[in-house]
Order: sequence, then C-alpha cells, then structure tokens
Amino acid sequence: MDNVHVMVDLEALGNVPHTGILIAIGAIAFTMDNEIVYPTVDDFAVCARGANFFYPIDTVNQSCYGFIIEDETLQWWLAKERREQLCEFINSQYKVVLRDACEKFAWWLQSVCPQQKALKLWSHGVTYDCIHLAQKWPIVLKQSFNTVCPFRQMRDTRTIFATYEEAWGRSPYPDVMRQRPHHPLEDAWMQAKAVQTAWKGLVRD
Repeated sequence: MDNVHVMVDLEALGNVPHTGILIAIGAIAFTMDNEIVYPTVDDFAVCARGANFFYPIDTVNQSCYGFIIEDETLQWWLAKERREQLCEFINSQYKVVLRDACEKFAWWLQSVCPQQKALKLWSHGVTYDCIHLAQKWPIVLKQSFNTVCPFRQMRDTRTIFATYEEAWGRSPYPDVMRQRPHHPLEDAWMQAKAVQTAWKGLVRD
C-alpha cells in the first residue's frame, strides 16, 4: 500500500489552536516520487479537486464556537504587505462556514486517499495546523479528528527540514520566487516540495 502524503496549511486570526478564528485552509496531496505541480490560478480562488484543496472560511459565525480574533495576529495581517491577501480571503465569494470547510476537507482527504492507513498528514511544525484541526474538530463537528486522520499518522516538517539542513548545509525549500505569499495553497505547495526534497536527500536504499 503506497503512502499518500498531504500537506495542510491554515491561515488564522488567532494562533491559539482551540480558540483562534480560521480564515482559510489549503492542502496538497503528493507522493515522494512524483512531481508536485504548482496550483493553477483558479485553484487559488477555490478548489477541491485532484491533488489541490483550498477554501476561504467565513469568520462571522465562528464566535458561536467561542473562537476569537487575537489583536496581535490581526495587526500582523493588517501590515501593508499582507493586507491585500487578508481582504481577498474575507471578501471572497467562495468562502464557506467553518463546518462546511471541515466537511469538505474530510471528503477531499477520502477522495485522494481512500485507504486511511496510507494517509500521512504533514504540517509545518507540531504546534499549529494539525493541532488547530485536532482541537477544533470536536467543537465544530462533535467528533474526534482521529476519525479523519489518526494522530499517529501526523508528520512534522520542521524536524525533517532541520535534519536535511544539518546533513546537506542548505534549505530543502524550492528556489523560486513566491507568487502568493501567505496563501495556504502556495504555502502547502512550498512545504510539500521541501518535504519531498528532504526525504529524497535523507532516505537511503
């Protein structure tokens, strides 16, 4: 059974996993051997097809779950270089409520990896994206995130990146100009490419 790797990336208005309001979710499914294709222009608006997943998330009704906007995080987003991207998320005609975003993500994961045991869910660090999902899932959907991805199948990018950098003296990230900084789909693509590079650089037959 071949593993299916998925890189997930969240954008939020609050960094505390169980209370921070989410504004967007992006993910890319990939394998370690095949080229990871950069998303299309349309994918950056909304997508849940093939290897790519992205939805902007409505912020208005998240207070009913007790979720909040953190002042420090909001100020970070309101900086000149990030404000336009924030407005794009908030004003998107495609934004969905958080419950729908979670359900769509669960459906998409099942579509790219029908055999759950083969799923490896990556995020950039152990304390953010996957933890947001794991802590919010019972609040929003009244079920454990383990029904979507068992905790043993979650993976951390920072560890493998640091190991690669120590071994090779360079970053595993692709040397490309960022086109959509702070967009979770591009972040997911960058991180997936870096995981693939680090994996190939560290694994020996």
